[in-house]
Amino acid sequence: MSSIRNNSRSAALLGKIREEDGISFEGLAQLARTTASDLQACLDHQLVLRPAIQILLARAIATCVPRLAVHARRLELQATAAVNIENGSIALHLTPPAKWW
Repeated sequence: MSSIRNNSRSAALLGKIREEDGISFEGLAQLARTTASDLQACLDHQLVLRPAIQILLARAIATCVPRLAVHARRLELQATAAVNIENGSIALHLTPPAKWW
């Protein structure tokens, strides 16, 4: 999940938002429960947003900017997987697990 750790998918998605989309970083920040300065820092690759914030950001973008919904859904799925790994719901294996049958 290197793109989640590096914020590359979040930054790319934020970079695709245009003025004519009618949503500001302040508005997105409120929906994602963060600050506009955090979103700007993410866009500038200076701050890595927590996966939980990335999920909220993806949902906000998908709702407010329908043309980016597919990209936002990808970010949401990837961030959700990162949260599951952080919580221990999914285990990473350095080697394939033994056959269970």
